[in-house]
Amino acid sequence: PVCSPHRACLLTGKYPLSNGVFTNCKIGLDVELNENEVCISDVLKQNGYKTGYIGKWHLDKPDGSGGWDAYTEKGKRRHGFDFWYSYGADDNHTAPHYWNTDGERIEIKEWSPNHETDIAIDYIKKNKENFALFLSYNPPHNPYDKTPEEFKSLYKNIGFKENVEDGFCHHTGEKDNNSLADLNDILCDYYGAVSGLDHNIGRIFNCLQETGIYDDTVIVISSDHGDMLGSYGLIGKYVWYEESVGIPLIIGGGGIRHLEVNELIGSVDHMPTI
Repeated sequence: PVCSPHRACLLTGKYPLSNGVFTNCKIGLDVELNENEVCISDVLKQNGYKTGYIGKWHLDKPDGSGGWDAYTEKGKRRHGFDFWYSYGADDNHTAPHYWNTDGERIEIKEWSPNHETDIAIDYIKKNKENFALFLSYNPPHNPYDKTPEEFKSLYKNIGFKENVEDGFCHHTGEKDNNSLADLNDILCDYYGAVSGLDHNIGRIFNCLQETGIYDDTVIVISSDHGDMLGSYGLIGKYVWYEESVGIPLIIGGGGIRHLEVNELIGSVDHMPTI
């Protein structure tokens, strides 16, 4: 349940010890996705698909742009993605930045899922046929206090699960004096962000229907991790509890019939099966 290892598993179909991305690509570590790895995007491009990537990448070593961020140069490091509107790692959800296909840096003053969905819809309308588009939203990743009020307000006084207790810590370490009132604010922002993603994914569904390609398009919706959200006194991911590792996987469109599966599926299963 960690950003970079999940993304590397998702793209390569390999476990972290095989693809080399065993932890986040971050300052002080020589960890990044090898440019010679064969990713699902490389395979799709070789088979005639137009490929695009929008949003968080986080598979390159930090390059000094700030924090863990990195610009991914044109060529093999983009692993077959022709259209590029992405950044390395940055959690400023209301003032995001991106590098486009030609390497121009673009700074935006808007909640990132709204903006990235605009870019995705424009891409779909321009390409329509034979495309493979990856859209990598950042929220509901922390910080939790940047969710637009229209979504956050849906969850006032949401209530808590039975295993939530007063005083909780961020990720690991000593518990502090954070109260359930503090946690209520976090929950409102977190679940509000999830509803914001639902809203934007709905916009993409509408675009596919309006352009007449919904029935010919396979849509995969998933995540890289959940969040403890106060369960067992923990906030964040990194731990192997259900709240952290149990994530949604929804595959639809393309005439796919309704079926619910409760078998264990992992990040490495996407690449060889899709």
